[in-house]
Parts: sequence; C-alpha cells; structure tokens
Amino acid sequence: QLSSIHITSIKNNYAADFNNKTVSGLKANRVGDNKISISWDKVEGAAGYKLFVKAGKNQAFALVTDTKETSYIHTEKNAGANYYFAVRPYFEKDGKTYVGKLSQDAHNNEYLLPPAGVSATLDAATGKVNVKWQSVPGAHSYEVYMATSENGTYSKVFSLEGTSYRSEMLYPDSSYYYKVKAINKNNAAGNSDFSKPVKVATGSLTAPVVKTQITDTGIAISWDKVVYANSYKVTRAKELNGKYWDMGTISGNKMNNSNLTPGQVYYYKVEALNTNKPGSSAVSNVVAQIAKLSSASVKATNDSAGRPVISW
Repeated sequence: QLSSIHITSIKNNYAADFNNKTVSGLKANRVGDNKISISWDKVEGAAGYKLFVKAGKNQAFALVTDTKETSYIHTEKNAGANYYFAVRPYFEKDGKTYVGKLSQDAHNNEYLLPPAGVSATLDAATGKVNVKWQSVPGAHSYEVYMATSENGTYSKVFSLEGTSYRSEMLYPDSSYYYKVKAINKNNAAGNSDFSKPVKVATGSLTAPVVKTQITDTGIAISWDKVVYANSYKVTRAKELNGKYWDMGTISGNKMNNSNLTPGQVYYYKVEALNTNKPGSSAVSNVVAQIAKLSSASVKATNDSAGRPVISW
C-alpha cells in the first residue's frame, strides 16, 4: 500500500550526500497517562530533526516539531490510542538545508508503564490475599507474580484483564511478595517492567474449637475449620493426663469414635496442621465426653405370693 511519494531532488531539499542518512534507536516510551517520550540516537553532522506522528498505521505522517535535541515529550490527544512516530534528520551545507531519510516508525504502545498503586492486603477470615493496582493506558492484560522473599525468584501466578487478583489460601506464618506487569498483546517487547514489590504476611494457625456428642454408634467429634489448616489430627485418652492415642489425620472437620466402653469417660484433642509448613500447628483444649451407657435388660416376674417383681 502506497502511503506517500517523495521526489528526491535538490529542489525538494534532497541531496545524494544526505539521502540515506537516518536516525536509529527510535523509541517511544510512555512516561505518563498521555505522555510519550520519543528518543533516538544522534546522527553525526545533523543540524536538527523533524518529528512526525500519525494516528494509525495506515495514516499519513504530520509534522509535530523541529528540534535540535534527540528526544521530545509528546502529549497524546487520546491516551492509549494508536500513535506512530518517525524522525527525519536534516543537514545544512553551503547555506542550504537538506533532509535525510525518514526513520522506521515506533509505536506509542510498544513500551507500557509499570502498574502503579499496587497493594496486597490479607483477608484474615480466609487467609487469602487481595492484590490490586491501577490500570495502565494501552495495556491489554496483566500478569501477577509472587515470591517468598523480596529478591527471590518470582513465579507467575495469574493472568487477567482486570486490575485485582485474589490468591488461593496460602501457608501460615509466611511472607509473600507480589509484582504486577502490564502486557501488550500486539508486541511482547513492549510489556512493562515489573511494578515495585509489595509484601504481605500471613497469620498463624489457631486452636480448633471442638465439640462432642453422644450418638447411637459412639461419640461424634466435630470442630470449626481453621484458617490455613489443610488437615487435622485427632487424639484420644481415657484419662485427662494419660497417654493420648492417634485416631487419625483427616482433611475434614468431623470424626465418629465407635466401639467404646459404656459409661467410660473419653478425652479428645484436635491439632490443626498445614502439611506445607512443617512445625506449624495449633492444638485444641481437651474435651471430655462419657460414652453412652448400655440399655438395661429389664425382666418382670411374680414372687411366691403373686406380687410383681421387676429386675434388671
């Protein structure tokens, strides 16, 4: 597709000495919501530079400024719109001005700003973390990265088009660091740098609140689920300060204890665990429950005088 014709003659400010001279290293870096920093490498012998812009790949370039510098801050009319930039150097010789070759263009969205306003807050009731950030003009989506130390290895945990992320439940007594990157789907080289890391610390496991209840088949033990816990160890003893026997470790929050001695008092403890964080646990208070008494076997007869006799 033909976008323009340039007649290269001295009359049109072209000369063989300068026709093929052009700028290199042209970049369009976003420095604000509607501010683009255009920069390029210096061309030896150039007297100045003409900066051009066009609103769309197939539009015609229009002159923005004539400058002797190698950078310029351009204000976009529509932040994040499709703007393209090109630069042409010009030269002075024998009192005349000659122009060089128009550079390759640079797209305003090639280089996105890192997300600003990043925050990470802990939801104590769920053990999950809410990460939020401000939208970046020109970004199509965002990637969230996490590490367990500020200068550690960050791994991508999620990609999304919105500006907030809610983590899965994390480990107790741990620190996490989050960074966010803005993504340009049209040009991976234009993805933003990472935002500054933000830190959040998780809470500790808490002691389960345990309840017991007599059932027809034994004693039912139940407890409230504990934030950060992914399993629970249940132990039982026949004396308050006796030896507690392991009844099993489960991921749920209830267990039935059967085959008990009628009338026997049993003592229970439940320990909240996170298998991903060895050494992190919390044990409940001891809860006592007497096993169900056996049903009496009643027998009714008469004595020698004919009086009723009931025995059990």
